[in-house]
Amino acid sequence: GGGRPGTRPGTGRSGGTKNMTIKLGVPIKELSLTGNRLEYLPPFVGELSALKTIRIDDTIKEPPPHIIKEGLPVIQLYLRRLGTARHTSFLDLSGMMLDSVELAYYKLHNLLNGVNLGANTLTAIPAEVFKYRSLTWIDMRNN
Repeated sequence: GGGRPGTRPGTGRSGGTKNMTIKLGVPIKELSLTGNRLEYLPPFVGELSALKTIRIDDTIKEPPPHIIKEGLPVIQLYLRRLGTARHTSFLDLSGMMLDSVELAYYKLHNLLNGVNLGANTLTAIPAEVFKYRSLTWIDMRNN
C-alpha cells in the first residue's frame, strides 16, 4: 500500500544535527516503512537530516495523524523533541496543535521531570502524564 497523504518530501534539515548513516556511510535520503505493523516512528527518524521522503502506512499512531499530514519537516520536529526529552528530562510539545497526547510508545514515564504541552488544542490534562513518577511540573497554558 502507499503512504499516507501529505507525507511529501521536505527539507530534511535538522539544525546542524549529524546525519544518521547506514553501514556504508551514506546518508539516508528516502525511508519506506510501508507494509509493516509499525505503530510508531522512533525518535531517531527526526535526526535523519538528509531525509527527503518518508513513506508510511495508516498503522502509524505516533506521531498523531495531523502531524503526519503536515509532512516530513513537522514529523521530524515532533520526533526530535521526543528524542531530546530522553537526554534532558524535559519534553516540549508546545505549539504542535495536539488535541490528545499518547506517549506510551516512547517509554518516557521514568525519565521526565517536566512537560510543556502549552499552545495546543488539548481539552483535558492527559491521564497518561500522571503515570510519570518523576514528573514535577506540567505547562498547559493556552490550550
